Amino acid sequence: MDAFEKYYIPKLNASVVRHYVTELKFLITDCEFGDMRDSLIKDKIISGISDEKVKNELLNTDSLTCEKAISICKMAELIEI
Repeated sequence: MDAFEKYYIPKLNASVVRHYVTELKFLITDCEFGDMRDSLIKDKIISGISDEKVKNELLNTDSLTCEKAISICKMAELIEI
């Protein structure tokens, strides 16, 4: 089962995550979400993660911030390498 998951579940890529976050921040600038901006970006990151282990870690982290979510994603990729 582990071999199956490693083959079919895509690995995280820090460059892709950074690009994704940068694109989200750019798109959200004109939306006037105010203080909710980072929270909405964090939620979009979580919903876009296909790795269930990383997604569960993000969802189970107390006081998860946008920056903390990005950090967890980067660490998950480093561990996989």
